[in-house]
Amino acid sequence: MTATSSVEILQDLIKNPPQDKEDEAVATQRLLNEYEDCNQELSEFDEAKRVLELDSIRWLKHCRQIALLNIHALSLFVQNLDREVVLRHISHKPWIERHEIITRWAWMTRQKEEIKKKSKRKIISFNHLYLCK
Repeated sequence: MTATSSVEILQDLIKNPPQDKEDEAVATQRLLNEYEDCNQELSEFDEAKRVLELDSIRWLKHCRQIALLNIHALSLFVQNLDREVVLRHISHKPWIERHEIITRWAWMTRQKEEIKKKSKRKIISFNHLYLCK
């Protein structure tokens, strides 16, 4: 039995409800009205636009998460903490977050070391110093 044949059966029930099926006919009418309302709303729904909006939301959430990881790493970096203290500080986080934070912290630490080494010889610059970009 398909959904179409089910709807047809129920429409017949509404048209000619047997005396012992009046309650079922009322329920059927309500369900079919609900079904038609949903169909109407779906036909007016711009799915392509919503998909683009969802993609934008996902991208913004991703950017926000990256910024939070960078903020956390930078806060550890500016405190001049050593690697072991940083690892203890983030030990309660999920593995992937620990990886992301320690990698960013290490990158910032490496940038600072490079600046100290090269500042004695020549000027060094980074396009996005301590921003992990």
